[in-house]
Amino acid sequence: MPASRAKQLLRLHSTKDALETEKSITIAQAVKIGISGSTWSIVIEVDKNDALASALALQKSMQENADSMSRLQAILGFIITLIAVFCIWWMTKSIVSPINMLRERMDTLASEDGDLTQKIDVDTHAELIALGNGFNHFLAKLQSLISQLKQLTVKTQAESESTAKISQSIRYRVNGQYNERPL
Repeated sequence: MPASRAKQLLRLHSTKDALETEKSITIAQAVKIGISGSTWSIVIEVDKNDALASALALQKSMQENADSMSRLQAILGFIITLIAVFCIWWMTKSIVSPINMLRERMDTLASEDGDLTQKIDVDTHAELIALGNGFNHFLAKLQSLISQLKQLTVKTQAESESTAKISQSIRYRVNGQYNERPL
């Protein structure tokens, strides 16, 4: 055994460290022998590949598990993202569709031939249901006002015709009286 190696092993005896080389790991443990009063060292030298084989296998297994978990997390993240995008699209559609229907009905109402008989049926989202019901209530009031206006127009026309007849009758009488008076 070379002298440098003997010095390294002797140092292990006193420091209780491990000596690691490129190919091996060496440890030493001091043992007191009571009968002789001396201290001996037990030196164990193990090939590095043999000593670390289970640790390297464990490290490899852990790396494979980490890679597998990373792939699983990426796949789950993608699936959850797709589900979230679908839910957002569905929620947006369920809100925007009734609003677009209200807008179309108001545009139709505002046009020249607005149809006041069309009702709006909204069955999603409490706020949109309330908005649709308010629009339908507005249309009902508008129909009622138009109906009252028609009745008032018919009544006004009848009174106007009656007034015209009375006016015509008065004019004939006035003309008759005017013609009867002496010149």
